[in-house]
Amino acid sequence: MNSYIERKQTLLQKKEALNKLLFSTSFRLSLGVFVVLFGILYILKTTSVSTKGYTISDLEHTVSTLEYENRKMDVQIAKLKSMQSLQERISDTDLVAVTDVEYLQVLDGAVARR
Repeated sequence: MNSYIERKQTLLQKKEALNKLLFSTSFRLSLGVFVVLFGILYILKTTSVSTKGYTISDLEHTVSTLEYENRKMDVQIAKLKSMQSLQERISDTDLVAVTDVEYLQVLDGAVARR
């Protein structure tokens, strides 16, 4: 039982070992490297997200302008399909209106001969 007591660390020895670890240069150096590394990664990620935000904003603006142009073209198509527009364009051509229409009479129901 005496050997067990001798091997067991006391609280003071544990505290001294912890202080020795925390104040060692290798621990502080590795902690500093981790802080710098995570800081750089944070800045890179933030920059990437903000850049993508600007890209999305530009694309949304492009979509809205294209939708506006599409609506303008739909209105223009509707105007060109109107009866008034068709009559104006037909009057500009040299076509003549048909007054007397003759229809072909099919006697036996056959359209073509062999």
